[in-house]
Amino acid sequence: MWDVEAELDGVGKVQREIIERKLGVAVGVFLDELSQDANIFLVREYHPAAEEIRLSLPGGRFDPKEETSRDACIRELREEVGLRPKNIEQLFEFHGGKTWVWHQYFFFAYGAIDDPLELDHDEKLEVVRMPFKKFLSSVINDEPGIEISDYKAVVMVAMRLGLI
Repeated sequence: MWDVEAELDGVGKVQREIIERKLGVAVGVFLDELSQDANIFLVREYHPAAEEIRLSLPGGRFDPKEETSRDACIRELREEVGLRPKNIEQLFEFHGGKTWVWHQYFFFAYGAIDDPLELDHDEKLEVVRMPFKKFLSSVINDEPGIEISDYKAVVMVAMRLGLI
């Protein structure tokens, strides 16, 4: 944690506290195949900060001292979905927020191989497989029950498939 000072137009000098998270987050947009008719794998699980069950992209935290973001994403997909992707590529990474630094890595994965890992002891979730086109429509129309932390990853995959 550290303090920064900045000069803002119309406000003057401001002081902010920055909190750095030591762990990263790896998230996967995971499709069963590379086609416009692909299905996406999602997880329905409890989100403690929101105090509700949400449908979201699979992913989770990792320690960058112990594994790479790519390896973490593969591990999370195996734990949460029970499948290993045949192909995986990083879409982008994002560092930061308003008063915190949080390293987030987003991946596009496709092709499913049965290769489950056990869930963490404190996780309980349901795997949801749905047509990617239906999912994309739900995201665009902001339908309730689907929480996507970064639409950019979904849009990049949709563009790659020629859907938008």
